[in-house]
Amino acid sequence: MTMMLTAFPAEYDADIQSRVFTGIEDAMDAAAWRSYFNETFEKKYSISTTGFSGFDAVPQWKDGQDLPLDEAEKIWDLTMTTLFYGMGFKVTRKHQEYGQASVIQGWADALVMSVEQTYGTLHVATLDNAFTTNITSLGGVPLISASHTTAGAGTRSNLLAATAITPAALDTLRQRAANWVNYRGINTPVDLVGAKLIHATEIGQTVDKILNSTNEPFINDNDVNTQRGKYIPVDEVRLTSTTAFFIQGRRHGLRSNHGLTPRPIRYMENNGSLVHGVEFDNVTGIEFADGMFGCAGA
Repeated sequence: MTMMLTAFPAEYDADIQSRVFTGIEDAMDAAAWRSYFNETFEKKYSISTTGFSGFDAVPQWKDGQDLPLDEAEKIWDLTMTTLFYGMGFKVTRKHQEYGQASVIQGWADALVMSVEQTYGTLHVATLDNAFTTNITSLGGVPLISASHTTAGAGTRSNLLAATAITPAALDTLRQRAANWVNYRGINTPVDLVGAKLIHATEIGQTVDKILNSTNEPFINDNDVNTQRGKYIPVDEVRLTSTTAFFIQGRRHGLRSNHGLTPRPIRYMENNGSLVHGVEFDNVTGIEFADGMFGCAGA
């Protein structure tokens, strides 16, 4: 009996597409990076934004006088170009004839894992390179640096010198945020209430002790633990460093843009082979460094 071409897909697994789609949704929902990246969705190949430092002090306005005007100082133009990704596998009749249906299901699961790994790597690379990669829009210094430039040739620091994470180290990093100045050189304390503490998996146990102990951990004087409950921990398993940690203020941080979220595709070739795949686009970038403070650990 001749096998009908249209019947071929149903013979090995009619549920491959939903298997891929559900797998991607589950993987994305559980991703740590979603808690510290600001995600935006817009179908543009190139996203251009202009950052502003804000206005200076508001001058006194005398009755009957024209309203004093000022212009926000332009910091930088930022252009992020979207990159497109895709991967798939091909199923032929021979895969079915040789009883490889279970293998094909494994391919679908592996495809989902590849997407999740790619997405995670793209986002975490921003933190992996936070101390070393110079960024033009940030004045030619890394995201985490002691020498971000300000107006009047001043500098500002969101870097804590390399040290192991301790309650004292976290408090020093908090003080960096409290003394932060914008690109006009004006003090603009970063709100760290309910902030994220992003850390390498290897120091997770230490972070738990710092954030949850009633008394200050690692010492014997029974002093109050001033860091208790101060941050929301984010265990970032893909950080290359085993000691790095970052704090992120509210309404601040990193940005990723999606025009096409990961989705399965499915089509049949002229030779009868069925192709299953995934396509998506993504761009990760640093739109505003304000609110990101870090330490490489020790």
